[in-house]
This record gives sequence, C-alpha cells and structure tokens, in this order.
Amino acid sequence: MLKTNAFANASAIVAAVLYVVCLLAVLLFPGFAMWYFKVVAHVLAPEIVRPTFANLNVLTALLGAVVFSGSAWLTAYLFASVYNKLNR
Repeated sequence: MLKTNAFANASAIVAAVLYVVCLLAVLLFPGFAMWYFKVVAHVLAPEIVRPTFANLNVLTALLGAVVFSGSAWLTAYLFASVYNKLNR
C-alpha cells in the first residue's frame, strides 16, 4: 500500500528539482538544450521553439516550476490511488 500524499509530495519535489536542472541547462547551454529537445521530443525543427527561450524570465520560470510540480503531484496522487485500489 502506497501512502498517497507522501508519494505525491515526493514526486512533486523530484519534478521541481528536475525543472531547475532543465532551466539551468537551457540558460547555460542553449545549444545543448535545443539538441536534447530535438532528440527527446522527436522535433524535426527545434528552431520553432527557440524564440520561447528568449522570452524566459523569472515569472515564467516560477510559473513553469509550479505547473510542472503540480502536474507531477496530481499524476502521482492519482497513480497511488489507483495502485492502492488495485492492490487490495
């Protein structure tokens, strides 16, 4: 049996850390970030998203972290709930 809240909280924390690592990669190594995005997301023309990086500021970075972590929390909570129901 998974502790639903603990599992969701751990997932949100890991997601926040990964978001910060990704954000730093985009800011410090934009060429590598674009290459990585192309490989992972199977994007044929990553130049399309390049202008998005130029519009990055503190507010959008914080909003992205909140949305990404919140989505991870919700996903993990739902996963743990379904797992617990199936594991009875």
